[in-house]
Amino acid sequence: MKSFVVLFLILSLTSCSFQSRDNQVQKKSKSGIVGGELVDHRDALASSIVAIMNMEDGAICTGTLIASNIVVTAAHCVLDAKAYEIKIIFGVNVDQVLSTLEPDIQREYIRTVKSYTIHPKYNPKLHEENKWDWHDIAIIKFKGEYPEEYQPIQILPETSILNIGDRVQMAGYGVTEVKAEEIDPSTAENIEEAIEYGKIICEDDEKLMGCVKIESSGEGELYQTEASILDIMNTEVVLDESEGHSTCSGDSGGPIFIELGGVRYLFGITSRGGLLCDDVGVYTNATVYLDWIQQTIQTLNRN
Repeated sequence: MKSFVVLFLILSLTSCSFQSRDNQVQKKSKSGIVGGELVDHRDALASSIVAIMNMEDGAICTGTLIASNIVVTAAHCVLDAKAYEIKIIFGVNVDQVLSTLEPDIQREYIRTVKSYTIHPKYNPKLHEENKWDWHDIAIIKFKGEYPEEYQPIQILPETSILNIGDRVQMAGYGVTEVKAEEIDPSTAENIEEAIEYGKIICEDDEKLMGCVKIESSGEGELYQTEASILDIMNTEVVLDESEGHSTCSGDSGGPIFIELGGVRYLFGITSRGGLLCDDVGVYTNATVYLDWIQQTIQTLNRN
């Protein structure tokens, strides 16, 4: 099976202490989004979720269909990418769709991106000084329309509907398993590069103390899980992901749903979380950006 390069832009929100851990691999006990379940192609959940693939570098993100040719995702998923290099992939298994030799299937389930718009306040250079309110949201327009078995989803109209403690549903195509193993940094090759790319993290990067090697895996299949709302910020929502149910790399841009009165609504967009995907997750509150989303869609459809 093809190995996907996931977009590892998940950032640590809190300092991690590894000194109390045993010198053995720390492994998630369940497979899933992390700790979740595989989504069946017949599940209604699958009808509004897409994979976003950068064909240039193989990076994968997740997005949500909100109009006939419009997907909402995280800004960092498309930052500096050329629109024509991005593919929207419909299906619960990205590899199966991309590897098929049937031209009819490729035409039905793969779309080329025509253009995209990143929120004007999104600025990665400010992330180190701003812990919250990253405006990590983007709107993608693709060529053609969605397959007949798909259906755009409605965005939650009011943030006031959300409450701390509410159970919500996350989904994505990203990493399903994370391992962390304490290492002797003197034996690691190219450790500075590994630290830069998040393959090794240390309590003290300069002194190379408390270093841990991170390994993650995922096969581009759609998984879903649930967590509880921990906090509701100005433009973001924080989920408690300390019980082994979380989003991870490659789930970036994916949806957070809440069900009200038997109707599923989109309200969150996966932005970032702990490096081990086992602490908290931060999600852009799409409801806050409803006016911007609607104006952006109108602009994209005029072009």
